[in-house]
Amino acid sequence: MSRRSRSKEDWWKYIPACIWWTLWKERNERSFDGQASSIQKILMKNLSLLMPYGVVNPTSSVVT
Repeated sequence: MSRRSRSKEDWWKYIPACIWWTLWKERNERSFDGQASSIQKILMKNLSLLMPYGVVNPTSSVVT
C-alpha cells in the first residue's frame, strides 16, 4: 500500500468525529445560547474542521 493511499484511508477516520463534534456544538448553542445556525453554516463549520487534515480542499466544494 502506498503512502498516498494510506493517507486517503486515514482521513475517513476524522469525518465521523468532525460530524459528531459539529452537531454537539450546534446542540449546545441551541440549548444554552438560544442560537441556531442554518444547515449551510453547520456544513461549513464541519468542513472547516476537516481542512487542517487535508481532507477538504478550500478552493473546491468537494472532498479531495
